[in-house]
Amino acid sequence: MKKRLLLVALVLLTAGCGGGGSGNGSSAPPATQSDGVERIDSAMQDVMRRYAPPGIAVAVVRQGKLVFAGAYGSADLGGSVPLQPDHLFRVASVSKPITGIAALRAAEEGLLNIEAKAFAILASYLPPSGADPRIGDITVWHLMHHTGGWRLWGYPDDPLFRTKEVADDLGVAMPPSPRDLVRWLAKQPLSFDPGTDFNYTNIGFIALGRVLEQSTGFAYEDFVQRFVLEPAGITTARLGGITREERLPEEVEYESFRDRIWKSVYDGVTVVDEPAYGGINLFGFDASSAWAISAVDMARLAAATDGIETYPDIISKESFRAMTRVGTPSGTTPVGVAWFLGTNAVGSTQDWNHSGGMPGTTSLLARLTSGVIVAVVSNTARDGNFYSDLSGGLIDAVNGITDWPETDLFPEYK
Repeated sequence: MKKRLLLVALVLLTAGCGGGGSGNGSSAPPATQSDGVERIDSAMQDVMRRYAPPGIAVAVVRQGKLVFAGAYGSADLGGSVPLQPDHLFRVASVSKPITGIAALRAAEEGLLNIEAKAFAILASYLPPSGADPRIGDITVWHLMHHTGGWRLWGYPDDPLFRTKEVADDLGVAMPPSPRDLVRWLAKQPLSFDPGTDFNYTNIGFIALGRVLEQSTGFAYEDFVQRFVLEPAGITTARLGGITREERLPEEVEYESFRDRIWKSVYDGVTVVDEPAYGGINLFGFDASSAWAISAVDMARLAAATDGIETYPDIISKESFRAMTRVGTPSGTTPVGVAWFLGTNAVGSTQDWNHSGGMPGTTSLLARLTSGVIVAVVSNTARDGNFYSDLSGGLIDAVNGITDWPETDLFPEYK
């Protein structure tokens, strides 16, 4: 993690805002900053003042250039480590677009047919008997769009909150692995015929991760690193761990709140005091929820897959069109390949987004109809309007910019 002191002249980094990330005592905006820097900085400072999160990191890309990279507050809960824009954060469900892009790359490499039957590829995961016969109709495309047929979302239905139940059902140790979770999934009845309805699921993307492994011969993380992240210029992103001891180098510390009884994902421990550490099975939910990546690299990945070559794309035009094409039935939520899609535009001007949230994490990655890419992430998850004020405040600020910075900051973050 480099200290980018020269960057302050271009982008106000309020990394040294003091203990708890209150935002007090930050320096005044430099006189030379643009309207864009000022508007974004003001919006984030407002969120810091109102909610006092430990930290917030922001990245904004316009026309292939990283025009804003800001960090507010602290990377740790004690307020002693100033946050930087390239600190790693768990991004929860923003992991899904990473997996979706990986599936498109596997198809480009001739390693995966996205129209193939998913459980023909995953035949070894099927139970000897008793599976819903419709499971054979689920395609890889269905997994990529949450149309596989399961309704396993939200508390308490999502197996993300049922670690012990899943482990006991399978007779395996806690926490169950991704392969365990897909074996459990294959035993569950479907709620609708594949492709006929939409229901957001985490576990469907865990199955998609196993499809990638079976089809490519690579471990899931290795394939993503080699065929998605490295070509996009991303070198530090990794799958995160469950415990505090498993934090990655340069990963932030997460703030936990016990808003309900959080059960431990490990045997021998009933309840965890810090849900962010030991309450979520990130080991099992790799392809769905477990990536740790910086705000800058979130925006970099979106820039590398936005159909515009200003920042070189890592997917083909055909894959871009598939990624941004509605793959859900009419009348349901419009979803592309792991992106929620806007409904007021088509083609290259279409907007798409994905948010993420879990104990200790709030995140958003979006491409707006203007073509501007925004990424924001915090190392807390607050009740009330925190997410809407954080994401909405940033988007409103960006949409009101008339004087954009011209400098490309991507070379500062390698």
